[in-house]
Amino acid sequence: MTTPTLAATLALTMVAGGVLGMLGGGGSILCVPILLYVARLPPDEAIATSLVVVGTTSALGAAVRLRARQVHVRVGLAVGGFGMLGAVVGARLGALVPPAALVYGFIAIMAMAGLAMLRPRRDVDAEPDPPARPHVALGAVLGTAVGMVTGLVGAGSFLIVPALTLAAALPIGQAIGTAMMVMALQASAALAGKLDHVHVDARLATALTVAAVAGMLVGSRLAGRLAPATLRRGFGGFLLVVASVMIIHLLAAGGGSG
Repeated sequence: MTTPTLAATLALTMVAGGVLGMLGGGGSILCVPILLYVARLPPDEAIATSLVVVGTTSALGAAVRLRARQVHVRVGLAVGGFGMLGAVVGARLGALVPPAALVYGFIAIMAMAGLAMLRPRRDVDAEPDPPARPHVALGAVLGTAVGMVTGLVGAGSFLIVPALTLAAALPIGQAIGTAMMVMALQASAALAGKLDHVHVDARLATALTVAAVAGMLVGSRLAGRLAPATLRRGFGGFLLVVASVMIIHLLAAGGGSG
């Protein structure tokens, strides 16, 4: 990898970390395209490397928010635990899917997420009081589904905050912190399901993780200054733009993975 390419990859990964810090998710859905089209990694390696970067960054972010009492540990363990099972299943399924199909699936999920984020969501934008007993069964179902998506295409963190607000009615601030905990658990499980058949460059992953953590710390500070609805809709529009660019790139390349 050339020095300019590495510099661009690090800078964009810092942006992805900032998104994760602000929204509690979305870092992986940006990290994978960066690794595919800037770093030029193969799809399976890009997904696995993204899991390392986003998983580690999420774990550190969760630790910071835990000290600020912005993590609901019981809900995070329930959703994250079942999500880990789903992530392992998704990772195993991913080994059976052609790389090009993974990329197309990733683009489809990105486009659907972008459209969903542009819609007004009272359950995400509002600040409801958390219930005394979260709906663990619903959280388990949602956690498993999100985990499978994460394991399959390396991105699912953008689904966790809506899942937490639906299953546990957590306030947006606490949902973001808890989502980081869930993503850290899911990413570790998904990565464990991929390392036996996918190579990850440890030095590149470490450098990208440092950049993502730096962005996450900045994003966490900015999150308190912007309205959740503004953050979500802006990110939704950005996802649609990135999905469109990826589709154009694939069509220009004759339907390949880049």
